[in-house]
Amino acid sequence: MTLDQLQKYIIRSLGGKDFVNVEISDEQLNDIVEDAMDRFTERHYEATINTTYKLVMIDGQNDYDLPDRIKSIIDIIPESNALINDYEDLLIPVQQPPFSNFLFQVSNRMNVVDMTVYRMQLENYRSMFSSGSVRFDFNQTMNQLYIAGSAENFYIFCNEIPQEKLEMLYNNRWLKNYCKALGMIQWGDNILKFRNAPLPGGAELNGDGIMARGQEMKDKLEEQLDDEFTEPADMVIG
Repeated sequence: MTLDQLQKYIIRSLGGKDFVNVEISDEQLNDIVEDAMDRFTERHYEATINTTYKLVMIDGQNDYDLPDRIKSIIDIIPESNALINDYEDLLIPVQQPPFSNFLFQVSNRMNVVDMTVYRMQLENYRSMFSSGSVRFDFNQTMNQLYIAGSAENFYIFCNEIPQEKLEMLYNNRWLKNYCKALGMIQWGDNILKFRNAPLPGGAELNGDGIMARGQEMKDKLEEQLDDEFTEPADMVIG
């Protein structure tokens, strides 16, 4: 499903075209999808993939702007830890400047099982040698990573939005229903200026009622997101 198809789906799901004129502008449709995608990629475990990057430290620099497709940092491991060397079969530069100066994608990505085993091995390594953790902070709003005082290169384990598979994400059932809920809220808000406006045949559109239905649907979807589609809190760091 493309972005255009998703936007048309929102209008159709609200009864547009065939039954009633849905008062939502193209700009508002863009906002609806963007807001829904933000929520989807923040919390839904099917919205992102585990990816490994190598960060080549720049002398004297601790702050790094990362691509906005990176949603969270799972862990950061020093290059000197040899456990990961088997996975570095090929490093692919991240093309968009300025990321290409310091960020490389490891082509042989770790899967979730490998990641879990690796982190268990790392914890044993740290407990045996008291090596301590890498001190870092990731600001998702600004997509900025801060690593405290080290000249060593690092491997970054993160969750990112797969840009090449956006059309598959757009077809996710939860996302489509959430877009419909946001669309219903926006539509109800738009027609409040025509409160109880009569339609042909004597029908009326009640903006307050439409907004209330949309909000009820949104609340149920938020509850479903928390109960069924959100990973444990300790899986996300930053």
